[in-house]
Amino acid sequence: MEVTTERIYRDKELALASFLGGPLAIGYLIAENFKVFEQRDKVRITWIATLLSTVVIFASPFLVPALEKIPNFIVPLVYTTIAYALVNRFQGERIEAHIDAGGEVHSWKRTIGVGLIGLVITLVALLGTGLVVDAIVNADITSKTYGRMQHEISFDTTNIPEREVDRIAYSLRLGGFFDDEVTKYVHVEKVGNDIELYISVADGAAADNTTLTLFRGLLKVVQERSPDNRVYLNLVVERLDNVVKRMTMGD
Repeated sequence: MEVTTERIYRDKELALASFLGGPLAIGYLIAENFKVFEQRDKVRITWIATLLSTVVIFASPFLVPALEKIPNFIVPLVYTTIAYALVNRFQGERIEAHIDAGGEVHSWKRTIGVGLIGLVITLVALLGTGLVVDAIVNADITSKTYGRMQHEISFDTTNIPEREVDRIAYSLRLGGFFDDEVTKYVHVEKVGNDIELYISVADGAAADNTTLTLFRGLLKVVQERSPDNRVYLNLVVERLDNVVKRMTMGD
């Protein structure tokens, strides 16, 4: 191997860039090294692998909700470890030969800068993707308000008719939930012939017996007025998919 006078990125710098900036940062630096090593055929392969891995890494939580439970720092550690192993496999010898022959390397400052730029690009891309997905998912979501307090029920117009939502709202009024003191928010879905009610509660409410007793009474009223449907009451904290208590008659 003929040592070039151009600068390269060391394996440890590549690992740092990967941890800071994600797959895009490490992909860029690996590709830059391949250019210096005059392995142009591997530059294109590197970018294809980088883009594919970026999509897989950041789409996985949407496709596999259980992955959201994994601590945030674990994912960067995993793909940084994999990236470090790949760098040593495909560039390790050339990097070592370049340095042993007195070849120059890029500074840590430049590496950190590339990592931070990769982080910004990734965050912007994720934000844009999230907004698009949210717009698509919520395209048919609407809401309707009831009573003097403007209690609000959100629902999917393609999933449940408005007349059923009105009936549920009246049941919530009879059950004392839609009162004249505090504005309440409820989300309604229909799964087959089942009615799913989502009500936001404070963290810890699911462990409070008095609160649960009140909600069981509310569930009883709603179920009585929807005899042809099985009603489920889901208590959620912060977001709809974080159900802390799920109740139905007979439990």
